Amino acid sequence: MSDARHGWRKKDTSVVAIGEKTHKVLKSEHVTKAHDIVSQCHEKVGIVRIYQYMKDKDVHNVRVGVHCHDRNLSINKNIREETETLNQNDTWHCLKAMKTAMKKISSGPQYSKGKTWSFQLSDKVEPVATHVHWCIRNCNQQKEILKSSLLNIVDHYKNIHTGCSESSKCRKDTNYEPPRIVISDPVAEKTTCECHPWIEYLQICK
Repeated sequence: MSDARHGWRKKDTSVVAIGEKTHKVLKSEHVTKAHDIVSQCHEKVGIVRIYQYMKDKDVHNVRVGVHCHDRNLSINKNIREETETLNQNDTWHCLKAMKTAMKKISSGPQYSKGKTWSFQLSDKVEPVATHVHWCIRNCNQQKEILKSSLLNIVDHYKNIHTGCSESSKCRKDTNYEPPRIVISDPVAEKTTCECHPWIEYLQICK
């Protein structure tokens, strides 16, 4: 697992990798603007150095099987393209981004109601985040299962449950009544499907 912490005014960054089982620091890298003037790139610079340190055959020769981090897109790309490591994003950061995006399309000024946000989503910020978490936890690391589960979230809140899990209450209970506002507004459906984290999750599934 890895994470980064920016220093004062983002002039420098500490990037730390710890072992998943031991919880001990495996390697720490200090990156400054002397190494890369763009502070947003510091975490990637540190991660590349850490991988080089791990791969040093004469000293360590450590194979990184799984790397979990906080959804840094440049690191996602680097791990996929430059290593044989299984890339994983921490679910807490994924859900945080989803809730932030959902809040923007579930409330707002009156003049933009029905355009950029819908009242029908006002009771779905936490439920959608919970649903996304369930999808991630129950996909068995299968991209297609995750993709279909994510796409089904909108149908679930439209009171269409053909794609829901057979063990879920909405499928088992013949008298099931949705506890949330049923989505019927095209704006609610469109903005949910197009919110940034949603698109990103589906791109990862490709």
